[in-house]
Amino acid sequence: LADIVDYFSLQRQTVAMAMSYVDIFLSLRNVRAASEARRSVTKFQLLALVCLSVATKSLEVAHLDVETLVTASQGCYCADDIREMEIVVLNALQWRLCAPTSLPIAHRAIALLTKVV
Repeated sequence: LADIVDYFSLQRQTVAMAMSYVDIFLSLRNVRAASEARRSVTKFQLLALVCLSVATKSLEVAHLDVETLVTASQGCYCADDIREMEIVVLNALQWRLCAPTSLPIAHRAIALLTKVV
């Protein structure tokens, strides 16, 4: 995943948002795909890849399309796997994708503290 982030020069905020999606998804106890991702490295990697893709769609100028993800996964996942997992993730998260992550909160706190000091 780090190689993909570096290769496409993605913002750190995008990575933070993607990992937030991964954390929230994995914490869901009543979602079968989340249980599978907790037990299987392959499913976890697919989850991380899909969450990164979803995050790029809202935070980056150019998002990672399915064919790019298939290539980036070196053929581990087909286009249908990626699309299917994206639907599962979005439905499990109930399309609630705009929660703040720690990165913008930290930036805001630092900005406020530098004004005070």
